[in-house]
Amino acid sequence: DVVILEGTPPFRTHCEITNTPTESKMSQFRYRITALCWSPSGSFLAIAGSDGACLVVETKGYALVHQVQRPEGINALAWGQSSSKNGEIRRYLAVSDDDCNVALIKAGAETHGGELLDDYSSATSSSHFSSTTATTDWVLRDDAFRDIEDSEPQSLPREVKSQANVTAVAFSRKKNSTYLAYAADDCSLTIMTTRDWKAVFQIEFAKPIRSLSFSNSNNFLAMGGDECVLYVLSVPNRSMVLNTIQSSSIRSVAFSKQDERLSIGMDDGVLSLLCPDADWEPAGEIDFSESAVLCQDWTSKTLAVGRQDGTVTLFDTEKAFGNFFVPIAEFSRNYPISSVAFGVSGRFLAIGDGNGVSILSGKGG
Repeated sequence: DVVILEGTPPFRTHCEITNTPTESKMSQFRYRITALCWSPSGSFLAIAGSDGACLVVETKGYALVHQVQRPEGINALAWGQSSSKNGEIRRYLAVSDDDCNVALIKAGAETHGGELLDDYSSATSSSHFSSTTATTDWVLRDDAFRDIEDSEPQSLPREVKSQANVTAVAFSRKKNSTYLAYAADDCSLTIMTTRDWKAVFQIEFAKPIRSLSFSNSNNFLAMGGDECVLYVLSVPNRSMVLNTIQSSSIRSVAFSKQDERLSIGMDDGVLSLLCPDADWEPAGEIDFSESAVLCQDWTSKTLAVGRQDGTVTLFDTEKAFGNFFVPIAEFSRNYPISSVAFGVSGRFLAIGDGNGVSILSGKGG
């Protein structure tokens, strides 16, 4: 149900994808939804499950167009892009699982409204901790996936001799995703370049990092986890500019659309806001619930917050900047919310939980 707490509904239910009926697109998921990720143009949605299945659906009729099966449960997805030396745009879907692997899969050209976008690429798959990951090739064209030939030499990420599971993954933003960052449960953080897939920065913490978020300017990487400490790394300088103790372990971090705020979601239910332009000073706090903030997305004009109690709360960005934290809507599910993700321009909001995926459509786009 969608419960409106103030004014008119900003979102309406656009599509429900459940995993209970046998004919459902999500019936292949035996367990819970663990991660969601939109393609850069918004024409595809990747959906990951704890059984290792990653389904890709097209977002016109939400038909299943491709599937990737990982050996263990998937814990994170990220879709980024980079430019080759000849100016070719390449897009990648990063899929991390509990088998110590990150599969980097090159995604091909997307179509949106019948128009071919300039993001053609071939395909590759690789593992951070080993080079034995199976290769899955596809091209996103005409709402279908098919194998294609790739004449380029495949450049794999550097092999790290560790058996740790990846806990979080994120591409840097803007049109060119220069970096891929990932954290592992051996308390490490690694940053790689998407140009040659080599590690350019590594650091270890006292406890595992659970959430990563690049700022929209790509100048900062925010992270937090079991240590109850928020860290902010200066990406250009590769140095920490902030480490501050929080009230409990950190489950999610997110920058607002123009980096005006950094939000930190914690295990005790508190969502804390910092102001990057004011030397990372506290800028507000949402503490009306004790349910853990498991996920959040602030890539649109609305802040979406998903919690352990199965609620997704929506906040207006401008009001949040003024410390007015009255929700504009709340979406309730029967399972903990594992992922929330806005599509391009915030037109759609995808919500993942133990029963499937709900896709909300914003009124007026």
